[in-house]
Amino acid sequence: MPTSRTEQLATVRAWAKTGRARTIRIAAGVSLAEMAADLGITAAGLSRWERGERRCTGEPAIRWAGLLARLERDLARPRPEPVLATAGPPGDAAA
Repeated sequence: MPTSRTEQLATVRAWAKTGRARTIRIAAGVSLAEMAADLGITAAGLSRWERGERRCTGEPAIRWAGLLARLERDLARPRPEPVLATAGPPGDAAA
């Protein structure tokens, strides 16, 4: 993620325009309402940002850029495979 405020705004605006911001949020399993609450804005406002109907500005936009960057980084990390318990070989009556 770029470090200057101007670069962060440009990046998050591009992500909103292309749909990447929404894609990251959904892939991370975060609802519109949850993310909006973290940003201090309404879910309707965030929805308008994601759809490109409103231009994101100010501190909430900077926080949005950072949050999306962290979520995207977390999504890219390899996750360990879950270990599933098995009931034993088929036909095993020891249950």
